[in-house]
Amino acid sequence: MMMLMKVERAITVVRSLVASQVDWVEMDKLVAEAASQGDEVAASIKSLKLQTNHITMLLQSVDCLFSLSV
Repeated sequence: MMMLMKVERAITVVRSLVASQVDWVEMDKLVAEAASQGDEVAASIKSLKLQTNHITMLLQSVDCLFSLSV
């Protein structure tokens, strides 16, 4: 999956969970569970800092970390 698609998908999923009023702790658990089941997007999410509107992702093709505001 291309980097931009991964980033866009991660933002969409997190926005959807926030809009659904999913608890932040539960969100972390959902991301970890999806990553353990092989979800490529969830596996690239390294941290959620929702209090500051940030998702940190490891994007393998450039091998560096990006911090994104959502």
